[in-house]
Amino acid sequence: MKIGAMAASFKMSIEDTVRTAAKLGITGLQISIGEGEYGVDNMTDEKIKKLQNDLSAFGLEISAFCGDMGYPHYMDEKANKETMIPKSKRMVDLAYKMGVKVITTHIGVIPDDENDPMFKIMQSALIEIGAYAAEHNVTFAIETGPEKAATLKKFLDGIPAGIGVNLDPANFRMVISQDPVEAVHMLGKYIVHTHAKDGKNYYKITDGREVYGTPDKSFKKSVHRRIYKEVALGKGQVPWKEYLQALKDVGYDGYLTIERECGLRPVKDIEKAANFLLQYTPTLVYGLIGCGSICNGLHIPAIKKLKNVKVKYTCDIILERAEKAAARCGIKGYTKAVEDYHEVLADPEVTAVIVCTHTHLHCVIAKEALLAGKCCLSEKPVGMNYQEALGVSEAAHKTGLISNVGVVCRFNSGVEAVKKVIDSGKIGKVYSVFNSFRSFRRVPGIGGEFTNKSHAGGGVLNDIGVHNLDQILYILGDAKPLTASACTYLEIAKDYENYHARKEVWKASTRKAGEEPVCDVEEYVTGLVRLDKYSINFTGAWAQNIDHEEWFIDFLGDKGGIRLKYCGNYELFTEKNRVFVTKKPCFKVHDMSYSEHLAFRSSVITRVPTRAYIDNLLNTANILDGLYRSAEKGEEVKL
Repeated sequence: MKIGAMAASFKMSIEDTVRTAAKLGITGLQISIGEGEYGVDNMTDEKIKKLQNDLSAFGLEISAFCGDMGYPHYMDEKANKETMIPKSKRMVDLAYKMGVKVITTHIGVIPDDENDPMFKIMQSALIEIGAYAAEHNVTFAIETGPEKAATLKKFLDGIPAGIGVNLDPANFRMVISQDPVEAVHMLGKYIVHTHAKDGKNYYKITDGREVYGTPDKSFKKSVHRRIYKEVALGKGQVPWKEYLQALKDVGYDGYLTIERECGLRPVKDIEKAANFLLQYTPTLVYGLIGCGSICNGLHIPAIKKLKNVKVKYTCDIILERAEKAAARCGIKGYTKAVEDYHEVLADPEVTAVIVCTHTHLHCVIAKEALLAGKCCLSEKPVGMNYQEALGVSEAAHKTGLISNVGVVCRFNSGVEAVKKVIDSGKIGKVYSVFNSFRSFRRVPGIGGEFTNKSHAGGGVLNDIGVHNLDQILYILGDAKPLTASACTYLEIAKDYENYHARKEVWKASTRKAGEEPVCDVEEYVTGLVRLDKYSINFTGAWAQNIDHEEWFIDFLGDKGGIRLKYCGNYELFTEKNRVFVTKKPCFKVHDMSYSEHLAFRSSVITRVPTRAYIDNLLNTANILDGLYRSAEKGEEVKL
């Protein structure tokens, strides 16, 4: 089962809700569409797209829509015809459009007596809504609470299709004092969504109207008595172990969606609820393939922070490195250090692999992993060329599994902030982008596999340029690459023995005895990319004889401009009332490696592609491939 949460329970913006939910191990959000910001009649195409983008950025999905409309629920015949049924159908239309399978709602209090006119009024409305929902492959789910499970089942048995149950165990306990385990076994075939909530009952009632009222509010509610109290998960009267086992027994494997309707610290309360539920949900099992500096410096620290993830394998062609990685992130007696990645892929317990090898193995292992039933997060660049990238994309589609690429800058706070500014139109139409990634005498791992074209595929363009180009494509959105032109140089570092750097960047990777040092990739690159909406020109250097560091991206718009510092903040240049204005915004900086892994973990569970999904990197791979072909041919190439 998966863990979800009511988005409204966070009491924050949807962007912050998504990031916070992912951090807590939550993979689905229930969005309220009855009223409010995302009310069905307020949902423009633009708002739908933004909501979908916000969710997919971190691999989250909509667990269900909440369609509560309040009084008179579905207990008034006139209101049903004029308001409730038409609006319910509009909700179904929205769910169908967005690919959401479930809409939950309170329908009012179902009378025990099926001959009661109210029973017929409510059932008639739900029959019509259910038929419409079934036509659109959507289930309208009645939230439990006001009546006994037996009454609800009798009601549902008279509806041909399209109506199910959103089972809230706390409502059963708090309102009518029914055992939710009993209710699960009784309503099993109808359950399509659940709420994770807990509570205590203080005064037993026989009629749910004492809590939920009636359309004309003529029923005197027992407001003078304390009937129930909502409490933290595990602190109330819901027998969670037995309840969750009952859900498994009836074949339910969907969402446990946390709903918190009270409390002064909503996020803390949701975090406690998520931690409580995580102990009952399966743990993801990872294998790390390639245990060098990137794995140890970025991936292992992020993975160690994740909830419900454990590392079973660390793999490297140098066993000592695998053993050190296992000591850092493994479980004694469980995690194995191995030399052959095929052993990792052959283990059915492994859910996903993290590939941190040299470039020539990225696509080879990614494809094998997918075909072996494992999701994959592979370091950048995607592969040695565009065709390799297409092969991984094909394997991901064939298997239905997630293949992400380690373009970690897509999760950088500054990149996210700049994207938001540009999307808002503050700098107008962006027509050109210039970026620089230049260093003084800093060739990394010179002489080893990092500067060996057969292993790395390229030099500074593949190492740093890929991040800059990919950030630009991500920030500016859809654009079609047209042509690429580049010049690459290896001048300063070609004399490996006499190459001199001010300080050691990092040592060359270990070579086999007798192997000669190799440095046959570019240390300097300059180029131009034409796209159908804008152009990109750039210079990049591992080594140059100019002792200045230049790491930035300039976005040139017709109303303003932005300079984004590499993995840092940005400056906004605009004009207001004929006065030139420069702003340096402050914003919260997130750990982008951790954010990258949060998104990947959610995506593995939900199968919802994130911003780092292979298909979103194909343009980047195409452009890199074109730039290297251009440099080799000495001419501009078409993409």
